Amino acid sequence: MIDPTLVISLFAIRTKKALVKCTHTANVYDSLGNAPMQDILLSYIENMRDTNSPRYLTFTSYKRNHKKDDILQCSAIMLEYPYSKKQQLEERLAQLPFTHYQIDTQADFDNNAEARILVSFPMVNPIYEPRDYTRVASLLWDEIGIDAHTKGDISSTFLFAPYVVRPKVLFRDADRHFLDYEEYLRDNRGHWVDAKHREEKPAPAFVKSDDGLFSFPEL
Repeated sequence: MIDPTLVISLFAIRTKKALVKCTHTANVYDSLGNAPMQDILLSYIENMRDTNSPRYLTFTSYKRNHKKDDILQCSAIMLEYPYSKKQQLEERLAQLPFTHYQIDTQADFDNNAEARILVSFPMVNPIYEPRDYTRVASLLWDEIGIDAHTKGDISSTFLFAPYVVRPKVLFRDADRHFLDYEEYLRDNRGHWVDAKHREEKPAPAFVKSDDGLFSFPEL
């Protein structure tokens, strides 16, 4: 049975200078009595809630800083969508052959942050080249077929903010197989995808007039 080894890294902030706080390695399944990655993820997110110390997560490991030059490996592809697309997303995922996690997320760690859903595809072997990651992520986005996705999520440096109030991590592997990114790239050679121009743009900030009656986009 194939049981990929995954990594999960934690960051306190989303900047290139951010230092990786922690990296955890685990298998997808329960290996030799060790907890599977699904349990590890839930444990980290629940700890964030209980200790009021939210952290951004990624399935990519880093030497030190949150930048492409420091990437060691990417163990799973991540794509994030608005929560309003949940039904449509799950219908599309049901038609895909790849094993995946579905994680409740949010745009950021604040009370007014938009609810989102992250889909993560564990890979048979990790990706070491950021450009290969972006290519595979773009192809998967195209295959899922939902235009709206989070700005920057096709990048190897993407960090997601888990929903910490009621953590939810689903794992679907029934009648599915793990993504072999090299085979996937070969099968899609010559297929052009423009995922970047379909990213959701952040909503503009609004400022109120002095009398509080009107709101205008902040320039």
